[in-house]
Amino acid sequence: MPSGTSATVKLPCGDEVEYGPGRHEIRGDGARFISPAETNAACTVAVFEKAVVNARRVVKASLDVTGQGVFRVYANGREIGEEDFMKPGFTSAEKCRHVFTYDITDAIDVAKGARNVLSATVAPTWWCDAIYSPKPKTEYPWRLGERVALRAGLLLVYDDGTSEYVATGPDWLSSYSGPVRGADLYHGEIFDARETTGGMKPSVVNREFSGELRRPAAKIALREDLALSPVQAYVVKGVEGATDDAFGRAKVVRRYEPSDAMALSVGEMLVVDFGQNASAVPSFAVSGTAGSTLHIRHSEMLNEANGEKARGNDGPAGTPYLASLRAARAEIFYTLREGEQTYRPGFTFFGYRYVGVTSTAPVTLRDFKSVPVSSVTKEMERGTITTGDARVNRLISNVRWGMLSNYLSIPTDCPQRDERLGWTADTQVFMNSAAYLADTYGFLRKYLQDLRDGQFDDGLYTCFVPNVRHVPPHWASCGWTDAGIIIPYRLWKWYGRREIVDESWESMERYMSFLRYHETPYRINHGDWLAYEHKDARPGVDGRAQSKKYVEMLNACFRLWMVRLMKEMAQATGREARAKHYGEREYHCRMAFDLEYVGRDGMIRDFWKGQCSSLYMLKLGLCGSDAAREATKKYLVDNIRAHGNRLQTGFLGTGILLPTLTFEAGAPDVAYDLLFQDHDPSWLYSVDQGATTIWERWNSYTKEKGFGPASMNSFNHYAYGCVLEWLFAAAAGIRQDRASTGWRHFELAPLPDRRLGSCSATYRSDCGVIESAWRYEKDGTWTWTYAIPVGSTATVRLPDGTQCEKGPGRYTALSGTKEDVWVQDGKHDKSATMTSF
Repeated sequence: MPSGTSATVKLPCGDEVEYGPGRHEIRGDGARFISPAETNAACTVAVFEKAVVNARRVVKASLDVTGQGVFRVYANGREIGEEDFMKPGFTSAEKCRHVFTYDITDAIDVAKGARNVLSATVAPTWWCDAIYSPKPKTEYPWRLGERVALRAGLLLVYDDGTSEYVATGPDWLSSYSGPVRGADLYHGEIFDARETTGGMKPSVVNREFSGELRRPAAKIALREDLALSPVQAYVVKGVEGATDDAFGRAKVVRRYEPSDAMALSVGEMLVVDFGQNASAVPSFAVSGTAGSTLHIRHSEMLNEANGEKARGNDGPAGTPYLASLRAARAEIFYTLREGEQTYRPGFTFFGYRYVGVTSTAPVTLRDFKSVPVSSVTKEMERGTITTGDARVNRLISNVRWGMLSNYLSIPTDCPQRDERLGWTADTQVFMNSAAYLADTYGFLRKYLQDLRDGQFDDGLYTCFVPNVRHVPPHWASCGWTDAGIIIPYRLWKWYGRREIVDESWESMERYMSFLRYHETPYRINHGDWLAYEHKDARPGVDGRAQSKKYVEMLNACFRLWMVRLMKEMAQATGREARAKHYGEREYHCRMAFDLEYVGRDGMIRDFWKGQCSSLYMLKLGLCGSDAAREATKKYLVDNIRAHGNRLQTGFLGTGILLPTLTFEAGAPDVAYDLLFQDHDPSWLYSVDQGATTIWERWNSYTKEKGFGPASMNSFNHYAYGCVLEWLFAAAAGIRQDRASTGWRHFELAPLPDRRLGSCSATYRSDCGVIESAWRYEKDGTWTWTYAIPVGSTATVRLPDGTQCEKGPGRYTALSGTKEDVWVQDGKHDKSATMTSF
C-alpha cells in the first residue's frame, strides 16, 4: 500500500488486520484445518509443527489459532495463551469454532534470518470424543468429527513496514505422537512422560468443519487463586468386615499431613480429600522408576458405613464412590520418566472432591493440589453475602461452588458424569442467583449464540445446548425450550442492554411462531422436574408433578408467560407492531387458560392444585379476583404447613418459590421457614448430610440410607442454588426495581428474621458497590447500614414499610431506640427521622 494509506484486510483465518503502508505478503493459500495423514491406534492426540524463518527483523508477531478439539499451542517450546484453558471451548461444533489471537512477539527470536518453531497439540475433547458418541461415525451418523485438526495463521510485521502471513497447510508437519496419548471429556487423560513427538510427516487438509470462525467468548480459566490443598490423605490396603452384602471397610495403613511427601507402594491406594467438590484438575509432583504408571480416579463422595450394597456403595468404605459417574471413567493414567516431574492435565477436567491413586511401582507424590476450572474468573466476581447462621453460610458457599463448577464454557448441568450438558431449564432458574455473584453477561450471551446455532428450522430450541446428541426435532418442554425467551429477557432486565434483545429477536420470533402453530408444542413431560409427590386432602387432586395433565397446565402457564415477555421486550425496544401482536396473543392465551384451568371461584381447579401451580397462579397474576388471589395465597401457605413446612417443588417450582412467597404472597415468614427447614426435602438437609455443592436431588445422599439411585444422582448440580437470589433480594434487600432495567435505580428493602441473626451483602453494579448489612443486637435492637453508589438512586424501605428515596451515600437505620434516625456520612440527618418499628 502507498505511503499515507491504510486498510483493514480480512485474513484467510477470518480475522481482520489493520495494514499500514508497505508491501505485505501472504505465504500459502490461506489457513486451513489440517490433520495428520496417518492414524495411530495407540494415540488419538495429534501434534503439529512448523519452522518459520524471518525474512527481515520482526517488530510484531501475532498468532490466530483454533482447533477441531481442545488445543495447546507453543512458540519455541513456550506455551502461548496458557491463561486460556480447554481452548476453543464448548460450542455447536458444526456451526462455530472460536479463534484465539495472541501477541507472541516476546516468545520468538525477532532477528532477521532467525528460525522459530510453532507447535501444537490437539486432543479429541469437544470434537470427536465420547460426549458426541462413544461409537464411530459409521455407527452414529450424527457424530460430526472423526479426526482432530489444527487451524492457525502467523502474522509477522517487519521493521520496514512489510508483513508476512504464514498459514496452516500441507507444508506443516504432524503426527499422532507425543506424551499425551489420549484425552476425553468423560474418560480423562492418558500421559506417558517418556514419549516424545516423532514420525512427523506433511499434513493433509481436513474438511470436516465448514461453520463460522468467531472471536472467543466464555473463556475457561484455571482458578489458581482457589487452588485446594488436601484436608486429609491416607493410604489403604486390604479390607476388613466384607460380607456377601457389604464390601467392608478399607484398612488405613498410613496417614499423611497435607504438606507431607506421600509414599505409595504396589497394592495400596492413596486417598486424598480436598474438602471441596469442584470442577478441577489435580496437580502434583511425583518421583519413581521410569515406566511406573499412576492410575488416578476422581469422585465426589467416598463409599461409607461398612460398604453395604443396599446403601448404594460400590466398594469398601473409605474408597472413592464411582457409581454416580455412570459410564464416565474420569481417570488419569500417568507414566513416569526418570527423575522428579510435575503433571497437571491439559485436555480434560473432572468433577470431584476425592482422588484415589494407585501405582504399578513404588512412587512418592508431593505438592498435591486440586486447581478449580471455571469460566468465572476472579475479575468477574461481583457479589458477596454472609449471614449469622453457619449452616446458611455453608449453603451460600455451596451455591457459589456450584456456579464456579458449572459455568464452564456453557452452563452445564454437572461436571462429573457422562453428561455435562447445557440443560436450558437449569440455566434459566439459576441465572439471577449467578448474576448476584458474578458478571455473567458475556458468558450467557455466548450461550444464547449457542442456543441460536442449535435452533431447528421450524423455530424450536433444544432442551440442552449444544445439541451434541442430535435429539429429535420436537423434543420440546416448557421451562426448558422457553429458555430462549427467558434468558434474553432476564439479561436485558439485569444489565439494561438492549443489544441482547436485538441479537435474539428474530430467533425468539421464530420460536414463538413454533409455539403458536403447533397445537401441542411441548412433547416432553419434564414438568416440575424432580418434584416430590404432594399430598392434598381435596378429592381428585393429582399429586404427580410430571403427570400428563399436570404438565399440560404448566405448558399453558409458560405459553402465556412467554407471550408477556415478548410483549414487554417489544414495547421497550420500539417494536410497536409486534407489541400489539403479542398483546393480542396474551389475551387469547389468558382466555384459553381460564377456560381450561380456572374454576368459578377464580382459583385453579382442584385437579391441578399444588404448590407449583399455586406459585405460577400468583407469579403470573392468573387468579380470577382479589378474593381468589387471597384464597390462593392461603392455600399455598396451608399446603406448605401441611407438609411440615417443607417444599414439594422441583426445578420449575423451586425456581420461583421463595420470591413468589415473599413478594406475591406476602409471606416472608414462610419463606424463612423453608430456608431453615432441615428435614427432607430442604436446602439445609443436604448441608447436614455433608454437601459442599448443590445436589441434583434433595436426598442424593443421606446418613440414614446412603446413596440415591446412581442413574441420576449428581452431587454438583446447581439448579436448586436459585435460593441465593432470594437471600440477596429479600434477606439482604438488594433487588432490582421491577419497572427498571439495570441498576441505576433499585430497591433496598431487607426483610430480617431473628433466626438469621445478621446479614451482610455487597453487589458491584456497573455504577459501583451496593451494600446492605443488618444485625440484631443482644438487647433486641436492629441496626442496618447500607450504601448507594454514585450514579444510582434507591427506593429505601424499612421492615415496617416506611419508605423514602435516597441518592448516593452511606446510611444507617436503627430500631428500638428512643430516636430512630438516618445517619448520612456519619452525621445525624434530623430531616429524615424514621418511625420506630
